[in-house]
Amino acid sequence: MPAGRVQVYSLNCPTAHPIAPDRSLAFAMRLAVPRNAPLGDNGLFWVLDLFGERDPDLNARVMVSR
Repeated sequence: MPAGRVQVYSLNCPTAHPIAPDRSLAFAMRLAVPRNAPLGDNGLFWVLDLFGERDPDLNARVMVSR
């Protein structure tokens, strides 16, 4: 379970197009870490197709340090 307050963001990618099978599309995301973020292990979590029937998710382990 992630520590700290959950924040929700949406990608703003109006120029994105449907991704063909066996192809990929890259996006860049930047996120400011608050000064009061809990130190230590934490995580980032993504949900794709949030309102679809199949919602694959991704996660990444992060270390918050000062």
